[in-house]
Amino acid sequence: PSGASAPASAPASAPIGTRRTTYDVLREWLRNAKAWDFRPAAAAARGSTVEAMRAARDALGLDAIDIDEEVGRLAAAHAARAGVQGVSKGVSSVSDAAAFVPLHNDALAGNFLVDANWHAKSGKPPREMRTIDFEYMCVGPRGFDVANHFIEHAGFECDWSLLPDAETRFRFYRAYQSSLVYQSCIHSQTEATSAAAADSIESLELEVALMTPVSHLWWGLWAVMQATMSAIDFDYLGYAARRLEAFRETRTTSLERRVQVTS
Repeated sequence: PSGASAPASAPASAPIGTRRTTYDVLREWLRNAKAWDFRPAAAAARGSTVEAMRAARDALGLDAIDIDEEVGRLAAAHAARAGVQGVSKGVSSVSDAAAFVPLHNDALAGNFLVDANWHAKSGKPPREMRTIDFEYMCVGPRGFDVANHFIEHAGFECDWSLLPDAETRFRFYRAYQSSLVYQSCIHSQTEATSAAAADSIESLELEVALMTPVSHLWWGLWAVMQATMSAIDFDYLGYAARRLEAFRETRTTSLERRVQVTS
């Protein structure tokens, strides 16, 4: 059995302003997810035992996950796909820390605040949007936040049929591009901003596809950590199992999807 005790709450990813990366967080979370023992109160809240929860965690296959190997796989897949599709290999890199950007890392709808009178079906953007809940912020590949946001459409139920389709992703990428161009016009245009604004939609789709399994791994490990300590009435280990299963599946399937690029 694991000997380390879980802290009072699961750790945030990094203090704002640090250069801690997505992969740094994943390395720590994987260690924690394997090492922290289950609190008796957390097991009792689910009508289970510490021993049963340990066994359920063992079945998740955490020992087979290697973050450094995953980073290497991402870098190789990005280089191979970028070469075939003719997309940027520079600022869009999924493994080059020099290209990393600040990430929110919890981009579900509830963390974006808009005017109460605004309706999405209006077809118009809200006059103002504010983002909250930065406790998981770090730096990393920009595609991670977008992949995270898309996957949040499935909810805690993990209903993958609710994920954005190709047309929805295309419209999101076009809006993203427009925002980058706008920002580069009103602020000092850095080389990175200029290059990002010129990125193709195919490049964005590739980055998001590569980061989709990483998002599943992120929240799968988070859920295991929560299961060790939380008495909240939620099946964290069941959620972890669904996200880790999706992690393994989307390492290949996410690269098969495409957006139809139109003018």
